[in-house]
Amino acid sequence: MTVLTPIPFQPTFMTRIPHCSIYSAKVIIQDADQKETHTDCSALDTLPWDLNNAYGGSAPYGGPINRGALRILGDYFLMPTVAGQVDTMVLNLTAPSIISLIAKEDNAGRVNFAVVSGAVGRRTASMPLIAMNDYNQRSELFVLSANTPTSYEIQLSYQAPTRVACPYFGFQLNVRPLEDVARSLICTSASPAVLPKASVKPNARGIYSEFTESYLASDVLTGNYTNQIEIDLTNTTGASRLIVGFGFASTSNMFRMRLYRRGFSANSLPYSIGNAVYEMSHAHTASTDVNLVLSGLLTADMYYLRITHPALTLPFNVTAGSAYCYPFIYQLEIVPDDSVPYVPDVEPPSASYLNPSDDLEIDIRFSTAIYDSVGNPVTSTNSGPFKGALSLQDTSDANAPAVHPTLAEGVEGMYWHAIFPASGFASKKSYKLVLDNTLFSEIPSDGPVVLVSTNIYRMIDTNCSGHGDLDRGVCFCARGYAGEECDGCDAGYRNTNKDPNGPLKCEVKVGNLCQLDSCGCKPNIQPCQPLGDCVESRGYVQCNCYGNYNGTTCQACKDGYNNWEAGCIRIGTQCPTCVHGTCNDVTKKCDCDEGYSGPDCSIQDHFPVQSNAGDGSSAGLTAIKVISLISVLFMIVTTIAFMIYRRISKKRRPYMAMEGFSIDDESAAELTTLDED
Repeated sequence: MTVLTPIPFQPTFMTRIPHCSIYSAKVIIQDADQKETHTDCSALDTLPWDLNNAYGGSAPYGGPINRGALRILGDYFLMPTVAGQVDTMVLNLTAPSIISLIAKEDNAGRVNFAVVSGAVGRRTASMPLIAMNDYNQRSELFVLSANTPTSYEIQLSYQAPTRVACPYFGFQLNVRPLEDVARSLICTSASPAVLPKASVKPNARGIYSEFTESYLASDVLTGNYTNQIEIDLTNTTGASRLIVGFGFASTSNMFRMRLYRRGFSANSLPYSIGNAVYEMSHAHTASTDVNLVLSGLLTADMYYLRITHPALTLPFNVTAGSAYCYPFIYQLEIVPDDSVPYVPDVEPPSASYLNPSDDLEIDIRFSTAIYDSVGNPVTSTNSGPFKGALSLQDTSDANAPAVHPTLAEGVEGMYWHAIFPASGFASKKSYKLVLDNTLFSEIPSDGPVVLVSTNIYRMIDTNCSGHGDLDRGVCFCARGYAGEECDGCDAGYRNTNKDPNGPLKCEVKVGNLCQLDSCGCKPNIQPCQPLGDCVESRGYVQCNCYGNYNGTTCQACKDGYNNWEAGCIRIGTQCPTCVHGTCNDVTKKCDCDEGYSGPDCSIQDHFPVQSNAGDGSSAGLTAIKVISLISVLFMIVTTIAFMIYRRISKKRRPYMAMEGFSIDDESAAELTTLDED
């Protein structure tokens, strides 16, 4: 290769800007007799090499580092096939920081991480605080001291798959100063933590939906954490589609989520049938930048969803009145896999602290190709019906104009990428994803497409509560303030404004660190009645909680207890809040009103049936009733045939892998006995 017309640079210019001439070269050599097309890998991305400036290749993926924070994200990085090749990224840090590394190996290859520092010949490798390896994905969390300016090398080595022309992997690198992570995790609300419901059962129509945005108290994660959700599908007919999402911050947590099925006999242990996979999106924020997603078809049986986390102790100090809350977003949907068209996947499913100055990109998958109300297929060239049917609506103002996507691209009519314009968003507002009843499957009598899940997207306070400044969608708080929106006081500071409705005024704590409210107060009682004893030691405090209270500042309940506001009552000795029903004093469960079901009677027992707007007729409802009757008769005949088949065969068929799941090789010996609670 010869440069034909070299352009000279002025020496002063060359000293300021790296003078690299970028080029692209492609060479394909193949046998002239071969007819197959050879694969061109040039469309895949190359890892950046220097994360400190705009000329190191990181700009297209979220770099370079800014104020100590950095997030690199890409779905299609080329995996080298040369044995022993190592890719290195240089990163300079000036303060103690947390680094999380996540790789998704879509081609059965393997990516290994290493973080090293020091001069050549005296390299020191940092040990990960957490390292988790699962089927085709791995994640590691590092805490780097960097008390003085230090240069680190983040090294990726590979074991590339064979017989794959262009192996690739998805990769996320997240860096945040330790102090910023601690400030973002400061509990700024007195609301108790809300966990996913321990028992799930779909209604008579086979539908269940749950959305929870809450936090885990820091003391909960000091040991190995396990939260088990029982999913009862024993009364369902046919297959059910399960979709679960669990979002969290990768700079402070590394969760794992697995699904188990009931054992073949009463004495056998449940066995693992699927692992959740990482989903990473630019629409995710620092509070939930990673989403664990698990989906698949399930037959009638009992299942157990386990969300686990290894023991974690981050080097945070806890002072009086401060506690750390690890945020999460949890969603679970169950829908019958029948003829009714629905939306099985939305990515990201929800997000908080989004920058209203950025467009919001959402990927949506339908269970079938979609059509408009007159039977025309909805495609990229005919995306108007899709744009009109889908919107984001202000949850606090029903009269506010809905935000519709300005751009939409569809593949096969089922997979859509929608871009909602930033011009429709406002600071501190929350928006709910809404799908009207104008999209259908190829068979209109199946009814309109249904969006079962609850998808909320909350915008950050661009003013950072008046106590910080926003940079790249992240609030950098003034000294003494903390939280993702600088709406709380940092460790060692206290709100000195005596007006509970007045603005926050965080000042350094002086004198005795233990105050009346250091270990929390009973709700709705004045003056404060503490929930524990405050003990001061070496400038920090510890709360010895009373009764069944738990947490750094007694803001949670002990394991096996809930209902913090009522004093933490043992689970199973009280009724839940019955939304559409009454509490049974004997069973301690809700007796639901007609048309409702679920543990708290909050689920309607049917899909919402809506006729076309303005037609004024009941023909659509009559057709649906007829189809429903035929479906019921068909299920009765199918059930009788199945019972006859079971009686003839008498032998249980071996379990087969379900769609969407990969059978892992975890042995039964590694499974612990299910806790009865």
